[in-house]
Amino acid sequence: MQNAFRLAYSCHDSFPSGDTNTQQIFWTIAEVARLGIAIDLLIPSLSEPGDPRATVGSYYGVPVDEWPAGLQIVTADDRRAGSWLAKGLFDSRVPQRLGSHAYDLIWTRDVVAAAACVHRGLPVVFETYRPDLATRARFAAWRAFCLGRPHLRGLILH
Repeated sequence: MQNAFRLAYSCHDSFPSGDTNTQQIFWTIAEVARLGIAIDLLIPSLSEPGDPRATVGSYYGVPVDEWPAGLQIVTADDRRAGSWLAKGLFDSRVPQRLGSHAYDLIWTRDVVAAAACVHRGLPVVFETYRPDLATRARFAAWRAFCLGRPHLRGLILH
């Protein structure tokens, strides 16, 4: 994996989890890593103690010897980010946690993390399944702040 494109994926949920979004994130980034992209998954914590590859791999049915070479799991804290406040605090700290590393791109589904990265001048792509992101008043400030900024490198819309 020399000179590989360096990607960080930030998610404010603990892994592994039966939640649909964490399963989609895991399987998507595992395939991206199999394509040769080095990717670090930044999460608050593991939902079960242990080696991240063994814990997450066991849950999702990926033996350690079949783990994608470029996929690393980086835990930020030793506690779960269960409340919305804890998730927001995790997201707001993404730039401090990732900004010192040489990432070509940060990928997230979390609006606070995306805005924090844009604010700090980090290249970020935002992914969403939310059709209301474009219309709801509660996202107006996010749209005004993020859309059109050069560090928001793209949107992945489903």
